[in-house]
Amino acid sequence: MNADEIIEWIYRSTGSHCRTGAMLDRLVGVDTPTFWQVFLDLWNVCDDTWEHRADLLATLRSHSLIAPAIKYMTGADRAFASSLPEPIKVWRGCCRERVRGLAWTTDRAVAERFARGHRGIPVPDPVVAEATIARAGVFFVSTERKESEIVLDPRWLIRVKVEPSP
Repeated sequence: MNADEIIEWIYRSTGSHCRTGAMLDRLVGVDTPTFWQVFLDLWNVCDDTWEHRADLLATLRSHSLIAPAIKYMTGADRAFASSLPEPIKVWRGCCRERVRGLAWTTDRAVAERFARGHRGIPVPDPVVAEATIARAGVFFVSTERKESEIVLDPRWLIRVKVEPSP
């Protein structure tokens, strides 16, 4: 299957809560350009990715070593990535046990909204985490849905502070 066929199949066959697993299954063995085309198209329509965190990290690390995602990002995302300072201050709204997730934001208000829950996903023990990360620890960014999203490798996070959600 080429990238467009994979994307079409996943949209047609899955809902947002199970899309991550289906996407990862379909991306096994594809080349890096196909991986990034599919992944960057579908990431924003995947919910509840935590259970796939280990596989996501392994896959993102592997493909990032071959070619960084910025080569495949759209103009708005590429411009956002290029505008980021070094280091980057990021926030994440989530339940306390999921602070070391992949999806963060440069906008604290967005993190606070996620801590309160979004798209029907409840958040037990909600917190807002703040951290700093070097640009080298960022897999890709997304300006979709105006969330200023930074998808990153949590190993690179420093100065992580966690506070209860406001």
